[in-house]
Amino acid sequence: MLKSKKILVTAGPTYEYFDDIRFIGNKSSGKQGAEIAKCLQELEAEVTLVVGPVNLELSAISKVIRVETAIEMNDAVTKEGPFDIAICAAAVSDWRPKEKAKTKIKKSSIGETQFLELVENPDILKNICVAENRPNLVIGFAAETHDLLTNARLKLKNKVVIGLWLIK
Repeated sequence: MLKSKKILVTAGPTYEYFDDIRFIGNKSSGKQGAEIAKCLQELEAEVTLVVGPVNLELSAISKVIRVETAIEMNDAVTKEGPFDIAICAAAVSDWRPKEKAKTKIKKSSIGETQFLELVENPDILKNICVAENRPNLVIGFAAETHDLLTNARLKLKNKVVIGLWLIK
């Protein structure tokens, strides 16, 4: 059925380090994307799973690329393409610290407030959608905390995605 189809699946979180110890991230387990990749492989697709830091058994998937940051994930997706189908299930951090501290940021003895300047990460799903070699089918997922349908439709419009699954 999917034999000879080249399919990308992204999964898991990304970690955006602000020093060598700590990062901005989320609680994504990567299970959804990993299971999608396994099912597609069982259907004889040529699957590439690009996955953030997860604690999952992935040996059943023939091509796994492990990354930590959004930039690493974006670079891996770009390098491995083009694809016939892209399924973006990763929970990519929208933001990263503008600069990473050279050493661990310590608490001050006087309770001084620390500020992190954030910059936007690449929008991997949008980059796939607007690429010259855009896959025939692109599927993205919208994880929202409120106004699910409104925000998901806005994401659909802004990213030029063919299909968008809604998760609450």
